Amino acid sequence: MNRKLPTRFFTLFLVAIGLHLPSAANAGEDFNARVLTRNLYLGADVFDALAVSDPAEIPAAAGTVLAQIIASDFQSRAALLADEIQRSQPHAVGLQEVFNIQALPQIAGDPIALDYLAILLAELEARGQQYDV
Repeated sequence: MNRKLPTRFFTLFLVAIGLHLPSAANAGEDFNARVLTRNLYLGADVFDALAVSDPAEIPAAAGTVLAQIIASDFQSRAALLADEIQRSQPHAVGLQEVFNIQALPQIAGDPIALDYLAILLAELEARGQQYDV
């Protein structure tokens, strides 16, 4: 299996970091960039819902996956990640599986809205940490 990153992605990544980091040449000293990467994790395996054999079971399976996502408590996980970011003070943070979940309950209740990026940014802001997206 080829695990190389596409050259275009890698180049854009380096350019993006370079635009936001102090210039070592201008500073007259060595500069080491700290980068932290994390997978935010959806909170459930969506393939569980896709594995059902009877199409009539899909809504119940999707509801189960959504319940697992809610139970994974991203708000608490985001608080822990914000603590980690505050401790390590990275210059750049790379995130994977950044979801914005919007769902309406099938029977009753309030709509579900989980914007992982907004939640994490709010946690960072509460700690006085400022990161641009």
